[in-house]
Amino acid sequence: MLTAPCVLVLAGCAASMERTYRGEYFLNFENSVLTPEDGGPRLCVRSPQLAERLGAQGATVRAKVAVRGQVSGKGHYCGLGAYERVLTVTEIVDISD
Repeated sequence: MLTAPCVLVLAGCAASMERTYRGEYFLNFENSVLTPEDGGPRLCVRSPQLAERLGAQGATVRAKVAVRGQVSGKGHYCGLGAYERVLTVTEIVDISD
C-alpha cells in the first residue's frame, strides 16, 4: 500500500532534480540567460562561477555551454521578471565558442 504514494512523491521531486543543460549562454550587465539547445524555454541563470570563468567583467558574452544544475519552480526571474524559471548552476561541464 505504501509503494504507490512513495512513487508519486518521488515523481514530483524529479522535475526539480539536478541535471545537465546545454545551449547558448548570454551574459551582459542586465541578463544571464541560457537558451537550451533542445528548444525548451530560455532560463535565467544564477552562476557567479560561470560569469567569472568567462571573464565577463562588464562585457557582453556569448558561449556554448554545458552545465549541471537545478531549475526552480515557475515564477518571475531576472530583469523585469521576464523568465519563468531560474537555473542555479552547480557545475560547469564544458564551455566553447
